[in-house]
Amino acid sequence: MKITVWSVLSGKVSGHLVINIPATHTIRKVLSTYCNYKGVSQSDGYVIRSRDNLVLNPNKTLKQTGVQEGDTLTLGLIEDEHQAFAYGSWWIVMLASFIIGIIGLIIACWIFLQPVQPPLKFGIVIDAGSSHSEVFLFTWNGEKPLGTADVELYHQCLIVGGITSFATHIDDLGKYFGHCISEVSAQIPSKLHARTPLYVGATAGMRILSKFDPKGADGILMSVREFLGRNTTFQVDPNNVGILSGFQEGASGWIAVNYLLNKFKQPRTKTAFTLDVGGASVQVTSELPSGGHWQSSNVTLFNHPYQISSQSFLCYGVHEASHRYHYLLVNESNTDMLETSTATPAATVDPCLAEGVTRELPVSEITGPCTLTRASTEPDLTGIITVNIAKLRKIFQSFMKVNDDHVPTALNTPKEDADFVVIEGSSDLVKCEQRVRQLFNYETCNSTFIYGDCMHAGLMPAINRTVVAFSRLFRHLNPLLHFGSEPSFAQFKDVVFNVCSLKADELFATYPGLDKDLAEDLCFDSMYVYSLLTAGLGISNATWPAIQFTAEVNNSEVVWPLGFMVNATSSFPSEPPPKLPLSIGTFTLLCLLFLAFILSGALFLYHSLKIHNHSVSYQRCDHHLA
Repeated sequence: MKITVWSVLSGKVSGHLVINIPATHTIRKVLSTYCNYKGVSQSDGYVIRSRDNLVLNPNKTLKQTGVQEGDTLTLGLIEDEHQAFAYGSWWIVMLASFIIGIIGLIIACWIFLQPVQPPLKFGIVIDAGSSHSEVFLFTWNGEKPLGTADVELYHQCLIVGGITSFATHIDDLGKYFGHCISEVSAQIPSKLHARTPLYVGATAGMRILSKFDPKGADGILMSVREFLGRNTTFQVDPNNVGILSGFQEGASGWIAVNYLLNKFKQPRTKTAFTLDVGGASVQVTSELPSGGHWQSSNVTLFNHPYQISSQSFLCYGVHEASHRYHYLLVNESNTDMLETSTATPAATVDPCLAEGVTRELPVSEITGPCTLTRASTEPDLTGIITVNIAKLRKIFQSFMKVNDDHVPTALNTPKEDADFVVIEGSSDLVKCEQRVRQLFNYETCNSTFIYGDCMHAGLMPAINRTVVAFSRLFRHLNPLLHFGSEPSFAQFKDVVFNVCSLKADELFATYPGLDKDLAEDLCFDSMYVYSLLTAGLGISNATWPAIQFTAEVNNSEVVWPLGFMVNATSSFPSEPPPKLPLSIGTFTLLCLLFLAFILSGALFLYHSLKIHNHSVSYQRCDHHLA
């Protein structure tokens, strides 16, 4: 057969030789023939390798070693063989291929499978109410697969005292808002401040003030805009600082409740009816068209349209309702206080005040906008622009922690030399119920008051769905009257009537841990809620199970700013989906590349083991010529 011997050695032994030799000759004979041709002596260190780079046994024939016609054999040194298999180059290449392939594949998969964090967005809504303000910070991701973002409350900061109290000293607004604005700013990464929208929604207190003192209301809003523009780096649009209409406030509360109930992502389920009781107004909102004078509007949330009907009843918030209640009491007691403004009028009997309690009621509380009559001239705005910080702090501390740093120090408080009317309690349950229900008598209201609304059950839509009643008032009364423990209508009524039957010593003994001022208001507050539900909303024993008194839904506080923010995100442009760290194409190519490394490592391993096993089987370390 014809074979070629190719030498990888240098010197005289280098080169190649084509040999015609029988297949029965040994490998040693092939080596001898080559050396003789080259004129060099045969060395013990010479070895012949096959075409697969395997060392051939010099004592075996060409046929036995598998050499075929036309094969090329390689002449080398035995030392090269030892270097190759003492964990040398082949093993290093094999290990490097495996390490690069496996580690590279793991890293590529880890990067590709990392959850992509959508861009985080923030929004701020300030609820500028009649008794307090609150700064809410919301967050959501920029993606809106259903057209509306999933908004979450991130932080909130309470300020005791209403924004209307600054009508006469607007320069103090910075101090009023400063602490909470700084607190919220610290929660947002500075690089996102300029992209964070800020909204200020003043509610019923400012709606009243803007009617009777438009310059004062405009001055407050202008000062708020200037303060926020100068002292924050947020996205402050002057048009986003204003007075909410009653419909906007009611609709935002309705959206907040149904959003937390997850109604919008289940469009075939009935949405809830909402009742929001504030300090100056009450908002009643439903998805059902109510007809009449109720304002309605279409909104689209999570790609589903909803028709919202809402009515805000101004002067029916608990504070203004109390003013109307006391006005009717004083007016019917035949005192001449309203005409003479005497500082020491005769006492007026209050059936909802515990017997044994005497109070001095500021005249400004019963001569304000909500008690304006045809016989009145101009309303006294003192009740709107002054607040009793001490009492408000007690109310809020009864159900939540209030940091004294949040309480503005420059607020107006009732003047000590103001005129008062003396009120004496009688604990007269029957008259108390009659007097409070009188607030919801349409004829009495319409013939007496010329400003504000008149609320009665005849204006309400039929109650055929869940009614979620949310309010700071309910949150205050819940632990005292057990609204949240699902009492029956009869049990609820019994609790309210029992409170209003207690004399002063019995009242304080029944609620020993409650502040005295708050305990004295407990009868009116609870009777007002009872009358609001029955005479104002038309709730009866049959529809009572539909009522849910709550401050939270699914562990989230119900506040209208949440609904406002959810609705606002529907108008924001959608953010482009975040880019993947690795595109699918790049990931595929990297996987193929690293798999090729692993495959190469396997081939190198197979080849190395084959050489190693062959060398061992033929005892490549012993090549002495016979």
